[in-house]
Amino acid sequence: SLPEYLEYDVLRYVDDYRIFCNDSEALDKISYMLQHILERFNFRMNSSKTRTSSELITDSIKPDKAFYIFNTLYVPMMQALSIQGDTGGHGKVAGLFQSAKSAGMVAGSLAAGFVYEVSPQLPFVMAAVSFALATGAIAVAHKIALTHGRRG
Repeated sequence: SLPEYLEYDVLRYVDDYRIFCNDSEALDKISYMLQHILERFNFRMNSSKTRTSSELITDSIKPDKAFYIFNTLYVPMMQALSIQGDTGGHGKVAGLFQSAKSAGMVAGSLAAGFVYEVSPQLPFVMAAVSFALATGAIAVAHKIALTHGRRG
């Protein structure tokens, strides 16, 4: 059994368990107890997926989830940018944006398949780097537009 003063939390989401505890010995004991409880119901903990971390935030977000988080920011941002600026060219800019997006989805999927063979996480890392570079390019273009007196 565990000491009463020990502070810990066990969170479950579908088939994932997260154990939060500041005491590593107690963490091992809680994990052992959870494993035995699950075995009573013919469930087993996958030792290859079990890991200990002290980085709560960064280790909670898997690379594939980070892609979806950034994508939810990217798409509305690009749609908003495509309708700003020149009042007469909204249709052209929006059309160019959609064309580039479609071409990127086809070429990106094809490239990701080849890159996946090198490492399953590499496509997600490359997507994050591409997002960061695009964000930087937009920030630089915005700053240049402001220095030249145009609002963007």
